[in-house]
Amino acid sequence: MPPRLPLNLRTASQFVHGRHLTHTSTRRIPAACQSRSPLKACHCRTLPIRQTTSRRYTQPAIQPMQRDLEPTIPAERPPKRRRVSGDFVPQADSVDMTQAADAQVLPPRHEITLTPIEQTFRLLLLDVVEYIKEKKPEEGHDESAPQADLVLRFTGGWVRDKFLGVDSHDIDVGISTMTGYQFGLALKEYLDIPGNIDKYKEYHIHDPSKESIVSLHKIARNPEKSKNLETTTTTIFGLDVDFVNLRKETYNEDSRNPQVVFGTAEEDAVRRDATVNAMFYNLHTQEVENFTGRGFTDMEQKLIRTPLAPYQTFRDDPLRVLRLIRFASRLGYRIDPETEEAMAHEDIKTSLKIKISQERVGVEIEKTLHGPDPLTALKIIDRRGLFDTIFANHQDDAKVDTSSWSLAYNAVNVLLDPLYESSDFHSRNTLRRILIRDKNEQYYSWLLAALSPWITVPPALPTKKAKDVAPRVASVARESLRADNKTLAILKAASNHREMIWKFKNAYTNSEIEGTLPEIRQKIGLFIRTMSHEWRLCVVSALLVEIMQGAKLEQVFEEYEKFVLYIEKQGLADANLLRPLANGRELGAALGVKAGPWMMRALEMVIEWQLKNPDISDTDMAIAEVICENLLVAEAFLHSREETEKLEGRNDIEAARALIFWTADVVLPSKEFAGAWEEVQLADDDEKKALLSKFTVARLKSTVGTSVLHRLSSLLPITQLEESEGIIVASAAFTCENDPWTTQAAFESASSVLSTYKAFLHSKNGGLADLLTAILKDTVKPIFSRTKTPAITAAGRKNVLPVPQPKFDPSMFDAETKPWKTREVYVVTVLEWIIRQYQPSDQVLLEMHFPFLIPPILSLIDDSSLPYKALGANLLTTLLDPLARSKSTILQRTNLDSVFLEALEPCLLSLPTITSERESIYLLQAAYPAVLTVIHTRYGTSTSSSEESEKCIAALTRVLRHALIPSFHHTSNPTPTPGTVAGALSSFPYPRLSTLLLTHLSITITHHLSIHATKHIQEIIPLISSTLTNPFGTAYVPLLAAGVEVARALVLNAWPRLERWRGEVLGAICVCWMHVCEETEEQQDEEGERGFEELKKALKEVVEILRIVLGDGPGEEEGGGRRSVDVENELRELVEADERLAELLIVK
Repeated sequence: MPPRLPLNLRTASQFVHGRHLTHTSTRRIPAACQSRSPLKACHCRTLPIRQTTSRRYTQPAIQPMQRDLEPTIPAERPPKRRRVSGDFVPQADSVDMTQAADAQVLPPRHEITLTPIEQTFRLLLLDVVEYIKEKKPEEGHDESAPQADLVLRFTGGWVRDKFLGVDSHDIDVGISTMTGYQFGLALKEYLDIPGNIDKYKEYHIHDPSKESIVSLHKIARNPEKSKNLETTTTTIFGLDVDFVNLRKETYNEDSRNPQVVFGTAEEDAVRRDATVNAMFYNLHTQEVENFTGRGFTDMEQKLIRTPLAPYQTFRDDPLRVLRLIRFASRLGYRIDPETEEAMAHEDIKTSLKIKISQERVGVEIEKTLHGPDPLTALKIIDRRGLFDTIFANHQDDAKVDTSSWSLAYNAVNVLLDPLYESSDFHSRNTLRRILIRDKNEQYYSWLLAALSPWITVPPALPTKKAKDVAPRVASVARESLRADNKTLAILKAASNHREMIWKFKNAYTNSEIEGTLPEIRQKIGLFIRTMSHEWRLCVVSALLVEIMQGAKLEQVFEEYEKFVLYIEKQGLADANLLRPLANGRELGAALGVKAGPWMMRALEMVIEWQLKNPDISDTDMAIAEVICENLLVAEAFLHSREETEKLEGRNDIEAARALIFWTADVVLPSKEFAGAWEEVQLADDDEKKALLSKFTVARLKSTVGTSVLHRLSSLLPITQLEESEGIIVASAAFTCENDPWTTQAAFESASSVLSTYKAFLHSKNGGLADLLTAILKDTVKPIFSRTKTPAITAAGRKNVLPVPQPKFDPSMFDAETKPWKTREVYVVTVLEWIIRQYQPSDQVLLEMHFPFLIPPILSLIDDSSLPYKALGANLLTTLLDPLARSKSTILQRTNLDSVFLEALEPCLLSLPTITSERESIYLLQAAYPAVLTVIHTRYGTSTSSSEESEKCIAALTRVLRHALIPSFHHTSNPTPTPGTVAGALSSFPYPRLSTLLLTHLSITITHHLSIHATKHIQEIIPLISSTLTNPFGTAYVPLLAAGVEVARALVLNAWPRLERWRGEVLGAICVCWMHVCEETEEQQDEEGERGFEELKKALKEVVEILRIVLGDGPGEEEGGGRRSVDVENELRELVEADERLAELLIVK
């Protein structure tokens, strides 16, 4: 048989289904209610009248478990949860029970409609009352009051909120003849009866929260927060419930804690703080009881007043002053004039200071400022002179001026009140959006406004034990409100940074902040970080104080709007959250030191760099900033020392030694220059300047680091240090001014360090050799060893049986195979410095180092990048020059000349249009000298008919016929004009490249081929003719000058066969002369005119050489003999044809 229903709930259920219980007499339910759902029918006001006949439950009473008798007390009750409900339904029926004699029952229009949850809760409480009545009186119950008089009421704020249409989840239950703790135990005992909780759940089966509707939490005694009464706080059906007995209170003069005894409902009502909070809802009659007679009238008039005389009410409990102010601001009511006047009474103020704990004051102020209308509360406090009572100074006799306080809280109201949306204060929207983003910041803005008069008051004098004196506003908040640590931190920050905010704001709005735009951003960002998370509230506080001091509100708003918009647009709003790009571990590794107290400053330096460079997120660049900063400190210290000041003691020497090795390590260029090196080599001056501007910090590090090395080397000579190779490598890395990491100052400092050290090594037998060997073995070789060079063996000789290589090698895209290009970019410059150290006298040393030097050079030449190819070619030229002058035979012995020529040959084919003219010139001006140097070193200068001489001429002929002459034709006449002979009229789309090729042609003829150029005369003469006869040649004079130089070289070296070609040569020279003369007549530029004069002078020299060569040489063959050439006659004939040639051809 199922367990019986609880009495009231079972009765309601029977009425819902049209049935009657045999042991109860009921009033017939209206027909309109019979069709309602069980939930709606439970709340029909024609409920059954309960018989007073008692009956016993069949289940035995279950005593509460011992562990539930003394549950823990919650630290703080959760905040109230409210929602606005609809209109109230008048209640018609009531339970027939005896009422308190003097209660004024409101008419039906003032009755209350319960929500389904509240109705279920009401039925539960009534069932508990029945349960208690049916039990024998137990120890602790009031034996003088019959159990039949046990009446329950919903009291205070819940009734008020119901009339306001606000659904409150916080209910205080007033109990007539039991303490709250006794009733709570009975409730717990009742719900422990099996089946009871489930029966209540059945009536909310469609509610999704039914699992938590009937969930019983711990029942706790809470005497301290309920004025020393036994009370029970619990959560039932999702409602936060307090059970407390009705009482009356007697107060003494020194405390707000009263003497409490059981009281009637009327005595309980009149002891309350306000009439609107003194109405009760009787659970039995379902009627509102207005014992003061003014509760609902005051609500209609929106009036706050005390049930008793206000003076006595406040004297009894001064906290009621703050409570009434809070209720007035929260409800939008006004305070009764008599009540408000009593608040300002000096006795009340004194009692408020003496009798009320600061914690309670702080709680009330916090609730008020969290409410919907803090402005009203602050106005009342200001109007009634309560400021120095509530926000009291307990430290000393310092006073506060509140004459302009209203300006502060009115300014916050302008910022936050929606009524100002359409006002002229357009800047308020920006300020509110950026500075006051949520409810929490709204609360603190009101708190800052409330305490703003104290912000400008100096702090109290420090005591001997005080380490840090808090600002006055923070000490007042701590002493008078017991503010928490977060609030105190905000107040301290607002007070400490107020003037600095004014300074930054005024300087920015007046464009007076010193420094570049990145520096201004850095300064403001660092200041925001100083204020940390509270910077927005600090700005709000500074704004309020500025207004209090007399500035016009509109002007202040506009200035601060401009300031905070800058912060927002620069991305500084979250500068306080900025994290350093590099962590402590990375910094320690980069600096080569262990973590320590210095790390915090190093991380701050990273942040400073990030604020100045917001668009860069490279960790290496951030670390470089820290390194640079440390180097600057070291340089400043070294600069401050006297030049004659020496290191004293072992500690100084060890410190200098550690510093010089650390500097040598950190000053080396990092991988950030990897791509920049190639770009800088090909850039013009403007492009180079733009590229280098990206590496300001890194170049500064180079300058300062090399300066530190230079200064330290004068204090602690490198010659006295063991393992000084690292210092030499660091200095050698800055010996090329074309490197992007090398500044002029860095070049000079590094050169000075190296020259001093070299002078020492030269005085020491074998010192330089040992140094170069150590650097090649320990630095250069390990870095280049990852790059494949299959053309040579490990011993530095030609590999006659090379391993076949795939057509496509994917390793070319692997950065790890070329660390000299992607990471240790400085090693190429170090290699270049080493190669420059060799002299012809160092032949033996150089040949010994060949296995270390050749693989890196070939790696550079074989690289896909043109700048690295050119560098490799230049290094090869520099390396072979001392070998050639010392007549070394190492290329013959190693057969490496063919390896070099095979590597350089593709470079000679880097021509337009596949390669741009600028890149072609850059590469070819390095490749051709390298090719000629290889040939010269291999074969020497011998021009005998020996086998070696023939091989030399063959190699030079190959360069001439397979590179220089075809390249010239390719670049000077890529598309011959239709109908003309190729080369008859050449165009020069790449005049600078054509000039370069002609220059190297003349060098090859003059310095290498010499008389052997005779057999190439028929190939060279067309080049000279097409260049000198071009009608547009005068547009680029260097091209004509290069053509004249080729003609000069050919005449000087191929003169034995020049007689038959004299017409072509003279014709080209004469045509060029006439073009120059015509251009000279129109030339107005002094520099251009000077260039033409030099060209004319060169043409005259060629003609003079021709006159000598042809006059002294053998004549043309005629019959079986030879006849002489009448050069002068031929020249006169040319002059007669065109008199302009007289200056060229006639000797004066």
